[in-house]
Amino acid sequence: MAPQEDSDTDRPTAPVKLSAWMAIDSQRILERAESALDDPELMLVEPKDPDPVHAARMELWRLVMLGHFQKMTSELEDYIEHDVETWIEANAPSILDAYLDSIGGSEVSESEVQEAIKSLDESGMRHLYERGLAELLLDTWQKVEAMIEARVAKDQRNA
Repeated sequence: MAPQEDSDTDRPTAPVKLSAWMAIDSQRILERAESALDDPELMLVEPKDPDPVHAARMELWRLVMLGHFQKMTSELEDYIEHDVETWIEANAPSILDAYLDSIGGSEVSESEVQEAIKSLDESGMRHLYERGLAELLLDTWQKVEAMIEARVAKDQRNA
């Protein structure tokens, strides 16, 4: 008779699930940005806009970054004081909290979630997760900006 496997070892831990969700959301943001840029019905930039890259950047930030995370939490600043990068770093703690609040469910028990949150806070690892999340979102945003610049350049060539 084969040994019975422990089903708990097959379930992802809270930190593993958290990391996976962060990576999946990064991909979703990129996909939403690409869809928005390809949508002929969506006008990101007015024809006479003096800085079309900036205008498209702000519209896409609202649509794909802020719009995505506002579905998770209302604790985000809904304006940009300096730039998107500063917004990401300032809001990474609130976004991490939203991930931690929603990490429960059938695959991770509530006690595991509470233990993971406590462990993050007590070990000082929370800062590392916030930093990692900010770095992932900054990298994601740089890719979105590259898409914006390519699209605006293409539109200007075709105008």
